[in-house]
Amino acid sequence: MRSCVRVGRSRTASFPTSSGVRQDCVLAPDLFRIAIDWIMSICADKAGVNVGQSLFTDTDYVDDAVLFAEDDVQWPSILELFDTAANTGQKLKF
Repeated sequence: MRSCVRVGRSRTASFPTSSGVRQDCVLAPDLFRIAIDWIMSICADKAGVNVGQSLFTDTDYVDDAVLFAEDDVQWPSILELFDTAANTGQKLKF
C-alpha cells in the first residue's frame, strides 16, 4: 500500500506504508471500536461530569470520541493518560 499527504491542493510524493488497516477493510470499524473503548475505559478513571445522580465520562460514535471533565484543570492529566494509553497500550496510575 502507498500513501501521500495532501495539504490544500498540493500532494507529497507517495510513500510506502506497512502497517495499519485499510479504510475499506470490513474489520476496520470493529478494530477501531475495540481500541477506542479500551482507551476510553482507561481515561474514565480521571474524566467525567456529574448530572444528577449519573456520571458521564465519555461518548464515542463511529470515528469520533469525546471525554468529559468537570474542570479545565483536569485536562492535562486526562490527555496525558489518553496519549499514553493510545501510544503504549499500558494503563497508567496517577
